[in-house]
Amino acid sequence: MLWALVMAAGMSDDAFARVLRQAPPDLRAVVERRLGCNHWGGEEPYDAERAAQIRDAAARLKCRSLERDEARMRSRYARRPAWLKLLRAAADRDG
Repeated sequence: MLWALVMAAGMSDDAFARVLRQAPPDLRAVVERRLGCNHWGGEEPYDAERAAQIRDAAARLKCRSLERDEARMRSRYARRPAWLKLLRAAADRDG
């Protein structure tokens, strides 16, 4: 069942959410960080207050170490294609 959800073309928001709920906690945490980093990375720092808000969110989410943490998840779940697909799908989403 999980595999069918992940392989659905385009992975709908509902399917993504269901698969994410089933993911191991460590992977789920990294995916949720990816979504947050994607969101904040696309925000415009139109003034100093907004720039600080973006910077604080990126620091709280540890966006600078996210690629390393994703690589660790890819290694840990190398034999679990559904979890790898979830990681890839998260990279294309805006939190």
